[in-house]
Amino acid sequence: MPKRMLNANVLSRNVSLLLIVAVGGLLLFLSLKIFLILFASCLIAVFLFSIASFLQRYLPIGYKWSLALGISLLSIFFALFMAYLFPKVSTQLNDFVARLPGLIDEVRAFLERYMGPDVTVREWLDQNAQMLRNISTRTLQSVTTLFSALSTFMAIIVLGTFLAFEPKLYKSGFVKLIAPETRAATAELLTKIFHDLRWWLVGRLSSMFFVGILTTIGLFYLNVPMALGIGFLSGLLDFIPFIGPVLAAIPAILMASTQDGQTVTYVILLYGAVQLIEGYVLTPLIQKQAVSLPPALALFAILLMGKFGGLLGTALAAPLTVVLLLIVKEVYIKAILEKKIALDSPSTLGKKSYEANNVGDYY
Repeated sequence: MPKRMLNANVLSRNVSLLLIVAVGGLLLFLSLKIFLILFASCLIAVFLFSIASFLQRYLPIGYKWSLALGISLLSIFFALFMAYLFPKVSTQLNDFVARLPGLIDEVRAFLERYMGPDVTVREWLDQNAQMLRNISTRTLQSVTTLFSALSTFMAIIVLGTFLAFEPKLYKSGFVKLIAPETRAATAELLTKIFHDLRWWLVGRLSSMFFVGILTTIGLFYLNVPMALGIGFLSGLLDFIPFIGPVLAAIPAILMASTQDGQTVTYVILLYGAVQLIEGYVLTPLIQKQAVSLPPALALFAILLMGKFGGLLGTALAAPLTVVLLLIVKEVYIKAILEKKIALDSPSTLGKKSYEANNVGDYY
């Protein structure tokens, strides 16, 4: 290859890399939340694509019809689950309202013991007005944060659905931003990212499913109210390693506290046993087939993303680390350090994976 042409290839490759880094850095600079929403939407698209591919394998219909069927089945499942759960929640709320006068009397008695016999409730309220205002402000902020989280979740679902319906369109549009001689290698890298995220999701969802089933069975055995709903929530929160199980145990302990202290102890032991089974039985079996992360690296990523990205960053820390590790491996180690993969001439295997991968014409 002439030296001038080689220099041109190197220049275009560097420009493409600089463009990708600049776009990613701009997103992070403007708003980390926007970047996390886009990544979460891509994760939802991978999930929906996997469901559509599974249905398409067994049904004589096209990809988009399979995707529409998959979304419909998921919607029906959640609607039926909410129809089952709503009466349970309504019953618990009615019980709470019935017990509310007694709780008020208990709070009043506690305040009288705390304040002393010479201070009335009104005087105590006047003395602690600033503290009460702070509590009210924080409560209002919590409600606002909850509604913001719900709106963000809906935006992620909608955006992920659009991405799932036309993945080839968005992928080819991104690849066109790259220099022509490196587009095939970039497309190959995107396919590998899709493959790793897909198998990471398989492993994570499998673990979530078993955790939800085991927790639900245990809560039913202990006669904890709303066992199915809490078990389902435990499975969902298990998506977040380390922190999710702790958050999932809180509503279970609160519900168990309506029974007796012994039930609370058994519920804590139940969650501990489920985590031991997941860590020493389920995870090793799943990691044989799915993409896994080193525990120390996963924990560091969760702490880092939780610091800068909040709850959404904590939830997405693990899949983000999967993507980052793959990029470091394929681009930095192989293409730069070891120089085993030339970005301007992808391997035959990479070309096949891009043109005739099992993903088909839609990715």
